[in-house]
Amino acid sequence: MIKLFKLHEEIEDARAYFLEALTPMVFTAKDGTELPYRLYVPAQYNPDHTYPLQIHLHGGGIRGNDNKFQLYHDTEQTQMLFAHQFFEPFIFAIPQCPIEYFWSEFQFQTWPEGEKTYRPMAEVEENCICRAVYELTEYLSEAYSIDKDRRYLSGCSLGSTGSYELIFRHPDTYAAALVGCGVSDPQTASAVAHVPFYIIHGEKDPIISVRYSRDMATALEAAGADYVYIEIPNAEHNFFAYITNGPELMEDGMRWIHSKRRVQKK
Repeated sequence: MIKLFKLHEEIEDARAYFLEALTPMVFTAKDGTELPYRLYVPAQYNPDHTYPLQIHLHGGGIRGNDNKFQLYHDTEQTQMLFAHQFFEPFIFAIPQCPIEYFWSEFQFQTWPEGEKTYRPMAEVEENCICRAVYELTEYLSEAYSIDKDRRYLSGCSLGSTGSYELIFRHPDTYAAALVGCGVSDPQTASAVAHVPFYIIHGEKDPIISVRYSRDMATALEAAGADYVYIEIPNAEHNFFAYITNGPELMEDGMRWIHSKRRVQKK
């Protein structure tokens, strides 16, 4: 069995492995939006059993139209997430955001000296790509034997922002989310507090301020949410470069979110 933190030692060319293991697919949403994605179905898949579904949203710099770059650029993250297969098989989808779009239209905010401001996510319209990811979730849930109480999101940077927005827009769909270094809106905390979040951010992130995650964690705490917040000292946007236990950290996160089951919003 390949363990998470040994995966790169077992697979000589991880990129080639994932290009072969994750089948290229294209999903067409109801409005005609095309969303390329990669799909992994466990080799031992049995339609008489049910499986968790994990959807991973990549960062903004990996947008494209080749349905490969999300594996090329995010190979290490893909390894860390994928290797949870060896603890518990799950169906794994990695869509690619087209270059002309973003997962979310929720905008970065600036902090003037001494002042923090947010544009509420509720004031931003859901774009066609965010909606397509939700529809892809529902499509896969019907196409495969998926436990609808165990559908999970993960994301990094822009992908975390997309994960936050998907849960805000579709509060009865996902069971939990693993998010790293993303923009969030703490004003949504009460609306998403029924969904557990595992949040990671680097203390000195120069691209997306750690204050987003700090404020979201504070708001989730006030809302009585089930969450974990990990801030990595001195780390910047790519916090994996600043730690030696990245695989173990991600495995802890995956096990934590996969232990959660969907709770309907009251």
